[in-house]
Amino acid sequence: MERDEREKEKKTVIIPIRRANEKVAGKETDISAKAASVQEMEDRWRRALADFDNYRKRCEREMEKIREDERACVLASMLPVYDSIEHALKACDDCDHPIVKGVECIQRQMKQIFSSYGVEEIEAERVLFDPKWHEVVGTVADPQLPDGLVYEVVQKGYRMGDRLLRPAKVIVVKNYLNNGK
Repeated sequence: MERDEREKEKKTVIIPIRRANEKVAGKETDISAKAASVQEMEDRWRRALADFDNYRKRCEREMEKIREDERACVLASMLPVYDSIEHALKACDDCDHPIVKGVECIQRQMKQIFSSYGVEEIEAERVLFDPKWHEVVGTVADPQLPDGLVYEVVQKGYRMGDRLLRPAKVIVVKNYLNNGK
């Protein structure tokens, strides 16, 4: 009888241990599944964070480009006014008149504003024609000068860095062949 009781005790002890082992094994798989889920969520979060950072940088670049385009547009719209001031000063006979002094002051201020934004006059006098910076408005024949040389500047051109604000309007040397054509 004692033996039966011992057998019974063994069975009652072994069964709960097996059940406990099964529960622990189930929890381990549950924990590893949750860890994988957490890892996946963390990966998705990091990707979303990187995507947002890239989006922010792209927006900043686009905004800077828009600002640059607007600056160029405003500065280009001021060029005819600057030309008019230059023409007015060339036409003045009395350089000591207060109005002339005032116009010269305005010209200096505009020149300073252009300079602060990096606006430069395009070199066009006696250089070879460059379609990137020059616009041909006429040609002249001069056998003593090479073809393609800018002969005269009709209207000054301006640029801001590598951006063209207004091409220089020029007359270019074009020597035609005198063979009846």
